[in-house]
Amino acid sequence: MKHRRFGRTNLEVPAVTFGGGWVGGVLIHHDEGTANAALDRAWDAGIDWIDTAADYGKGVSETVIGRWLAGRAADQRPGMSTKFRIDPEAGDFRGQMLASVEASLERLGVDRVPVIILHNQIDMAGNRGVRSMDAASALAMADTMETLREQGLCDWLGMTALGEPEALHEVVGKGRFDVAQVYYNMLNPTAARGLSPWNSTDF
Repeated sequence: MKHRRFGRTNLEVPAVTFGGGWVGGVLIHHDEGTANAALDRAWDAGIDWIDTAADYGKGVSETVIGRWLAGRAADQRPGMSTKFRIDPEAGDFRGQMLASVEASLERLGVDRVPVIILHNQIDMAGNRGVRSMDAASALAMADTMETLREQGLCDWLGMTALGEPEALHEVVGKGRFDVAQVYYNMLNPTAARGLSPWNSTDF
């Protein structure tokens, strides 16, 4: 398995990582035996990084991963990233963040993970509901997230690069996040290539 540097971290992650979310959904929509078999097979294939989030199955993904990790030796465990989402209308962003991250670590059965990622999509107006925040709020969250690093809960800070391209470019351009999970797939490859007739958003 080829490995590549992850953002501006010193981490080398596999070119193909294991996603614990809704796409495919093997950790969420299937029995635990099937999930464990998939995780084992990924590890055996050289996939030594898992990406998950508190929102994936409302904690189910992290719980399944945590149980799988509990049965493995320390040198047989992949690196991980997890994510938290802020409700911009609820206030106390720091409190929301800490509560979510602490619950995630408990479900995963670990004291820390290498990377913690802001899961909100980022828009110019920031008015698209509880999943969205504006660029200024996302940049303020980067400062708030330093608490996670200071407390030893992670080494690196990330953002989910989903939302309006203008807002995403503004946030990425400030250099406050170490990694960005860029929206890039066969249906919309515009983060690396030009706009195609079926893509409404050019990342």
